[in-house]
Amino acid sequence: MIGMHTLFYAPEKPLFSDLQYFEFSYSPEHITCRDTQIREIYAFIHPGRKKNRPLVAVIRGLPGTGKTMCINRALRQAGARSHTIVPVYFNGHESLTSFEMYEDIYYTLSRPASSYQKFSHDILPSRIRLLLQEKNAFLVIHLADAHRYLLDGVLNSVLQSLLRLNDTFPVPRVRILLSAGMPPDNLMNNLDPAIRSTFNDKEIYFPVYSREEVSHILRERVTMGLNPGVMPEESFELIVNTTVLKNDLRTGIELVRSSVIQAEMNAREMVDTSDVMKATGDYYHL
Repeated sequence: MIGMHTLFYAPEKPLFSDLQYFEFSYSPEHITCRDTQIREIYAFIHPGRKKNRPLVAVIRGLPGTGKTMCINRALRQAGARSHTIVPVYFNGHESLTSFEMYEDIYYTLSRPASSYQKFSHDILPSRIRLLLQEKNAFLVIHLADAHRYLLDGVLNSVLQSLLRLNDTFPVPRVRILLSAGMPPDNLMNNLDPAIRSTFNDKEIYFPVYSREEVSHILRERVTMGLNPGVMPEESFELIVNTTVLKNDLRTGIELVRSSVIQAEMNAREMVDTSDVMKATGDYYHL
C-alpha cells in the first residue's frame, strides 16, 4: 500500500543544466538593455571633487525592472576602479533608527578591524567622519524601497541624518541612491525643501522591459540553464506572454524554473503548456 505519499517520476535525462541561472540573486556578466542606467548610476556615485554635486539620486521603476541588480553592478564597477568607494545597503522594509544605520555604517567602514567599539548616538557620527577622512573613503548609501520610509513618515529624518555625515568636509563624502517604485512627484512633495535641494535634477528611470527584451533575456537563461530541447517554443511563448502581462521579469525567470520542475514531476523530458499553466497558478496563489 502506497499510503499518503505522492510518487515522483523523474525523467530519464536531467532537464536543468545549471539552476543558478534561475536564482533571483544571479547577476549575468552582461546586463541586457540597461547600459544607459548603469552608466548614469556610475556617473553619480563616482567620487568627484566638486562641492556642488547633487548628493541624492532617485532611481525609479516598477519591481522586476533591474534596479537593484544595476545598482549593485555599478557599485562593483566603481569600487574596482576606485577602492575609496564604500557601499552600504538599507532596505525600507527594515525599521531601522538613524542610530542603527550609523552603527551599520561604522561597522562597514571599520572592516577589517579586529574589534568593534560601541559609541553613543552623539559620538558615532564624528567617528564615522574620522574613518572617512582616515581612509579617504566615499560612502555610497543605497536606500532600497524608499517608499516604505515615506509611508512610515521617516524619510525626511533618515535622509537628514545620513546627509549630516557630510558636515565638516569641504567636498561631500556621502551620496545616497534612493530606489523607489512611486512617481517622483509623490516622493518630492513629501520632502522638506532643504532635503529636496540635495537631489539630482534628473531621475534615473527604469522602464518595464518590452516584449522583445523579455524574450531575449529569458531565452538567454533557458539556453544557459536548461538542456537542449527541454523548453519548446509554444511553452516558452506562454511564459513570455505572462511575464509581459505582469511587467515583472522575475515572474518569467521563476515560471521557467517552476515549469521545468512540473515537467520533471510528470516524468516529461520537455515542458508542456500544461506545466506552464500549473506553475503560473501556483505562483500567483502563494
